[in-house]
Amino acid sequence: MAKKTKPAYKIRNGAKYNEALVNRGNLTFWISDELIDEWRHDNPDGLQGRPFFYSDLAIETLLTIRELYHLTYRATEGFGKWIFELMRFDLPIPDYTSLCKRAAKLDIDIVVSKKKGKIDVVLDSTGLKVYGEGEWKTRTHGKSKRRTWRKLHLMIDPESQEIIADESLVETTMFRMKTIFGAHLKNRLLPNQKTESRIRCKILNHFTRLGMPKYN
Repeated sequence: MAKKTKPAYKIRNGAKYNEALVNRGNLTFWISDELIDEWRHDNPDGLQGRPFFYSDLAIETLLTIRELYHLTYRATEGFGKWIFELMRFDLPIPDYTSLCKRAAKLDIDIVVSKKKGKIDVVLDSTGLKVYGEGEWKTRTHGKSKRRTWRKLHLMIDPESQEIIADESLVETTMFRMKTIFGAHLKNRLLPNQKTESRIRCKILNHFTRLGMPKYN
């Protein structure tokens, strides 16, 4: 029986797509006046509980850096301090415990290009393994035979290839997600995992807008 051969596709915009891939690694940090002005949380009067010190924008900025460079919470705190010292900004950086706690309640806007009229959507899903076993748990009880997985459901616009929701991607986009960020979730708590997934979607949409291959 003859083996089936996969169709070969030729990229028509190779130079432009290559430039887009290079720009993904272009390490440029630009701190806007908006970010500086809104770094500290504007706590309304009359709210119960301890007020937040850092704004949602500040927390999301650092969590985006965490996902983009595959950092731990502690390393993200250190990276943020280094950036602000390098750019001579006199602003405090949230410690790693604050980042972890605030990530559980953060509302992330994926941000998609605006379009008029109706659009078609494509759905797909995949499993992401919750990263690692706790050191104490592994040492005390041994490695668990049961692995913890989270099901990630994504919805994309097939024309722009942007992710428009992470509640319900074609196979190629899902492959890009796992290639860039890996097949693991770093957070162990479900609310933090949801924030982690949405930030990944937001970053991937930005990469998509930098440029995508066009095939014959």
